[in-house]
Amino acid sequence: MTPRRGGSSRRDHRVFLGEFLFESDGGRLSRRGDHLTLRPKTAAVLASLVAHAGEVVTKQELLRTVWPDGFVGDGVLAVCVNELRRAFGDDSREPHVIETVHRVGYRLLVEPSDEPLRPPGGHRIVGRAAELTTLGSWWEEARREGTVRVGLVAAQAGGGKTALLDEFATRYQGVADALVGWGQCVEGVGAGEPYLPLLETLGSLCRGPHADRVVEVLRRCAPSWLVQLPGVLDESAAAGLERSLPRSSPQRMLAEFAAAVERLSDLHPLLLVVEDLHDADRPTVELIGYLARRRARAGFLLLGSYRPAEVIVRAHRLRSVIQDLAARGLCRRLTLESMSAADVGAYAAAWFAPRIPAPDLVTDIAERTEGNPLFVVALCRHLDDGGLLVADEEVVRAAGRLGALGVPDEVRIMLQRRIDALDAVDRRVLAVAAAVGDEFTVEAVSAGLAGELPIVEVEERCAALAREGSLLRAMDPVEWPDGTVTGRFRLTHQMYRDVLYETLGPARRVQVHRAVGARLAEAYGPHTEQIAAELATHHERGRDDEAAVRQLATAARVAMIRSAYPEAHEHVRHALSLLERIPVGPARARLELRLRRTSVVAVAAVWGWQDPDAVTDCLRLRDLATELDDVPALVTALLGLHNVALVRSDRVARAEWAAEVMRLADRTGEPTARLIAHLLQCYVSSRTGDCGAMWAHAERILELVPGGAQPELAVVLGEDPALAAHQLGAVALWQLGHPDQARDHVSQALSEARALDIPTDIARALWYAAVIHTLRGEARRVADLAAELETVCVEHDLRLWRAGGRVLGGWATTVLGDPDAGLARLSDGLTDWARFARLGTTFHACVAAAAHLAVGDLDGGLTAVTSGLDAVATDGEHQSEPELLRLHAELLRLAGDTARAEDELCRALELTAERSARGFRLRVATSLAGMWELQGRAAAAAELLGDALGSFAEGHDTRDLRDAAALLERLSGVPTS
Repeated sequence: MTPRRGGSSRRDHRVFLGEFLFESDGGRLSRRGDHLTLRPKTAAVLASLVAHAGEVVTKQELLRTVWPDGFVGDGVLAVCVNELRRAFGDDSREPHVIETVHRVGYRLLVEPSDEPLRPPGGHRIVGRAAELTTLGSWWEEARREGTVRVGLVAAQAGGGKTALLDEFATRYQGVADALVGWGQCVEGVGAGEPYLPLLETLGSLCRGPHADRVVEVLRRCAPSWLVQLPGVLDESAAAGLERSLPRSSPQRMLAEFAAAVERLSDLHPLLLVVEDLHDADRPTVELIGYLARRRARAGFLLLGSYRPAEVIVRAHRLRSVIQDLAARGLCRRLTLESMSAADVGAYAAAWFAPRIPAPDLVTDIAERTEGNPLFVVALCRHLDDGGLLVADEEVVRAAGRLGALGVPDEVRIMLQRRIDALDAVDRRVLAVAAAVGDEFTVEAVSAGLAGELPIVEVEERCAALAREGSLLRAMDPVEWPDGTVTGRFRLTHQMYRDVLYETLGPARRVQVHRAVGARLAEAYGPHTEQIAAELATHHERGRDDEAAVRQLATAARVAMIRSAYPEAHEHVRHALSLLERIPVGPARARLELRLRRTSVVAVAAVWGWQDPDAVTDCLRLRDLATELDDVPALVTALLGLHNVALVRSDRVARAEWAAEVMRLADRTGEPTARLIAHLLQCYVSSRTGDCGAMWAHAERILELVPGGAQPELAVVLGEDPALAAHQLGAVALWQLGHPDQARDHVSQALSEARALDIPTDIARALWYAAVIHTLRGEARRVADLAAELETVCVEHDLRLWRAGGRVLGGWATTVLGDPDAGLARLSDGLTDWARFARLGTTFHACVAAAAHLAVGDLDGGLTAVTSGLDAVATDGEHQSEPELLRLHAELLRLAGDTARAEDELCRALELTAERSARGFRLRVATSLAGMWELQGRAAAAAELLGDALGSFAEGHDTRDLRDAAALLERLSGVPTS
């Protein structure tokens, strides 16, 4: 036996054709231990094709060579070729081994080699039959039931996720006219590009079979997506389409994507694959959750892969989405286990074929790798290429007993050895590719090499490495906006990228990133916003900090346009961390103002004013806006500072910021400043309980913006003044005794919020609508609104409004007859709300006390009222004070303390008179009249209640007015109308 390095020595009669060994002298074809003896003439045909591999061999030449005596025709030759195709598993329509050249002859497409070809998906799929069956069952369920089936494949790094998805997708590619779209999540700087992997899936569909039909569906159903797909439309068509589109929003992006894939699934079986969801941006994860929750009929399968450990460590949004979908039964999960000893044995047998690995070799491989598929591949190759094997004609063994060392400690060594085995040029190419990213284009790598190699050679080397399969995987080529068409590849594992990148010295890294960044900027020209985050990475690592900050600012702006507010905020934080490296001056100040303003708006959109960065950003934005005389930016800063004080219940600071906005509006006459001045005064009046002033300011805002909601203002302020005026004005109108007008205003606000299609605006509008319907006593309507609010907030991680919805939904559930579930939900909502804001405490205390009172829970009700009255005293939140006093009185009366109860009601009645709060006054009068009735003071009770009820010109179908009318009728004996 002799040491075996990279396979056996080649003999003239032995040649590998891909994974097949052809032994021409015996006519034997072997693959993975299976042997087939070809008929002599069939073997001779194959031998002739092998001798002229890559060339067209005419039928006449084959007939002369194989049948020198003649007397046969083309039909006999065709029989031999068909036998070969069956043996190779080849398809004449899409050949991979033998190609028919019409009316001429045949060509062998496989290059003969001394070594078997080991494709990236082939051997690694050993032992996954059950998993493939599971994926197949998901596919069939989706098609049979007409549902969106979301399937998630989980495994550790190197656990075989990609190989499994590759194999499954390959099986269905082209089968039954199926469409297969493939997207890849890429780890990048901060939040990354929103929806990038899903844009990639659509792009792959647009380059695949039925591309014209796919593009037409996108044009009709998802134009906001189509316009973002580089190279699909020509420049003029893309520009025209973009001009015709309304402003993009998350809801629009979600709805368009869903409509498009649902339509495509009507036309073709549809499979979407998204790899590495642990690197996914938040909007991508939200969209997957949205698709799973939809009830529309659409029979397609969306498969995703992820690493559970990274999702947990990063506290990735994917984790909560998976938990939510699993709880609803809306997704399927498959966890890939490590390869068993039997699977490792099967893999080794395939790897070392046609020789058989000795049992002790298989045992050592299994022990050293612990069944991690990537490590199994690395170790087999290391043993094969490192001269650590001895082999005879049948069996391959280790040259010595291998130590059972732990795989995790050896991963880097194995990867480094594999990289060191490459020639120097391949190593240089891959090192630059690692700087470009996990996924890279040939054009970008060529730019990073700075002319060291012709681009054709770069492409050929990458293609050769991809065919070999352990380091690279070939992907679909891409077309850049400048018309450049370039090949695309992906490193097979992040660890390879890490090790390769470390081979670049510091100075070389800077050169590479600068060259790559420059080429990408040139290619994308005016469309660099499509890759802003990627460009920022190259500029930062290329030590061009100002360019990096500008690109991060652009990435944040793109995220804002897509309403991906957390991602925008993350881009800004990263940019601000780089800002200190830029020289002080006007340019830096303007850049910082742009960043701070984006950050404040992103915080406002999710009402994240308790974030420690919020105050810093607002104060700094105020200083910069003052320095640069930017009034709109100054308004944004002051509004933010007011809202910080609002959630902290800092009355003094709130008044100061509101007054400063009013002074700014008076001094400049700037329209936005006037709007915000009225809005802040509306908030101030709300807190003090002055419902008349509150409505006056809300009405003035609506007069200043007669067209309704202003999306441009929402983008620069984080809150739409018209929507806020409708919502705050509705609360004021209910207190003033106009419950129907209040309902109409929240209805209009909700309608306008839906039209804007911004999740935070919709959530806020739903909450305010639920507030008004709670005040109107319409529990069923509140329950419906709270359910919708829960869905919106879960999809977009809007935790404040979700908490508020749980409070109101808990009240509705309690009133509708399920107190256990309702009170528990209400309590959870109060706890969560307190984590984000102190505003609204008195109103929520009223809701909680009313729920406890409805079920006779004296202690729970008193606890809620006490917390509310404490908030009145400490935070100055007086709006709900009369209702708190009334509820306190009802609870005291329930406890038998009627004297104190009457005192509280009289005090509440005085407050309602001072504030003209007829809505609260009617409730107080009803409670006091009921008490007086029991004391025998029916006449006084009737007079009090008649006066309160007579002040209403609307709302007679609401609970409060019905209850008051029924009591008045009983007191006076006169029916009320």
